[in-house]
Amino acid sequence: MENQEQQPVLSGAGEPLPEVTAAPAAETPVADAEMTDASSANWNPAREKDENAQQDFEVFSVFDEPFNSKRHVLLHLPSDTIENVQSALDARPNIGIDETEQGQEWLNTIRNSEINRPFRGWFNRTTKRKGAKFTQGVKSENGGRLNAGNMSFKDKGEASLTGERAVMRVRALTGMGSVIRVPLWHSGFWIALKAPSEGAILELHRRMAEEKILLGRATYGMALGNMSVHYAGQLMDFALSHVYDSSLHPSIEPSMRSRILDLDIPIIVWAMACIIWPGGFPYARSVLNPEMGEKVIKEKINIGRLLWTDNSALTPWQISHMAKFHGQTMTEDQLSRYRNDFSTNTRRIQLSEGVSITLRHASIDQYLNSGNKWINNIINLVDEAFARPPNDAVRDSYIMDQGKATNMRQYAHMVESINLGNGDTEDDVISNVETIEQLLDTLSSNDEIRDAYFNGVKEFIEDATMAIVAVPVTEDEDRGTMPRFPNLLPLDVLSAFFTLLVQKIPQIQAR
Repeated sequence: MENQEQQPVLSGAGEPLPEVTAAPAAETPVADAEMTDASSANWNPAREKDENAQQDFEVFSVFDEPFNSKRHVLLHLPSDTIENVQSALDARPNIGIDETEQGQEWLNTIRNSEINRPFRGWFNRTTKRKGAKFTQGVKSENGGRLNAGNMSFKDKGEASLTGERAVMRVRALTGMGSVIRVPLWHSGFWIALKAPSEGAILELHRRMAEEKILLGRATYGMALGNMSVHYAGQLMDFALSHVYDSSLHPSIEPSMRSRILDLDIPIIVWAMACIIWPGGFPYARSVLNPEMGEKVIKEKINIGRLLWTDNSALTPWQISHMAKFHGQTMTEDQLSRYRNDFSTNTRRIQLSEGVSITLRHASIDQYLNSGNKWINNIINLVDEAFARPPNDAVRDSYIMDQGKATNMRQYAHMVESINLGNGDTEDDVISNVETIEQLLDTLSSNDEIRDAYFNGVKEFIEDATMAIVAVPVTEDEDRGTMPRFPNLLPLDVLSAFFTLLVQKIPQIQAR
């Protein structure tokens, strides 16, 4: 943890993450923030007082070279909340903004950024949670800051440096990405990921692209839902195949997949982005302030500064536990205590009079297995329904329709039980997995039950999320500066990663 007073959010064009062996930093104080509610047509950047406040520091740095599509990937970032973007658009004069090249770029940047924003305002509830203290890292008992960092591969005086260690050291010295140690705040341990080769990245893209069934291939949608299970599964397999080590005790490390909670999937994908693009990459963002015209900022983003952790969600013991990231020391009992210390482990959701469900967090294995089972069941059902195989378009359309008809199965992995009445007796609690899946299929046809279910799941996930990948809101963004108290805009990490990956592949192939 780097010895400096505070870390910038999107800073230092190409500035590396701190080494985990560095000296600890002092805690940055959290102050009151201001936030706007775009309830009127007149866009007003003034923001109301909010308990969820952020630090005061520089956010943007000058991009050190012009954007070149042959050399760079480009990510479009949202400028503000959906409500505030719409308010800013409504407040502009009724003229054809898209009639000029500058105006077209400004509008296209706004449109293209939406795919990298979570589905329908997901996680806004998280960032605005009363009493939350989102900072870049967590202050430990000894005053050090716990956050992701690059591992150091220093000369140990060996007679010869060979193999993987030699490769990692050269990559670190050349700024190509080496090994990053990452805290999985929801799961309760650390993993270290090594940089993949470009050959491995090409193979990842091939695997992600070869699946022809649309169901499960969404890169944008409800968080941790099975509509994205194919891409999520490919990314998890890819990331976990590049684990260098972890803080898990050797007795439980082989079962790592079953110990990573689905809430940490975005963090793992973010960590892979950090190590694939260690020097950052260009971003584009439209400036909403009408006084600045149709201005688009294009600069370089430091991905390593985008992980924010709610310090208020952690107990002193949990922080002390996560401070022990050196060595393989974390036991099964310690992980259980860490997770049990959270107040958001389970939740009962009332679906209708006399029927409720109990939600709990799932491992990535449970999530992926549940999603793949749902999709495979639908595919088998569709294939059996036709006397002869239909063309691909008809078959895929029918598969998607069947998915919509049973869409409560998207979160079957989170349903611990379905409860009848008060759920007071064993006979009133349904916990068999197959039965739960059948009932979710059946209940999906009821509009009121389905709405209560998805609203409940959304709030459960948002309330339990205490580490998030986000960029700050700015309304008059300019080079090198931003408002004193930025509010956080969550990013859809899966969609952003896929956007960057698609752009990177042609660059590799063109060499």
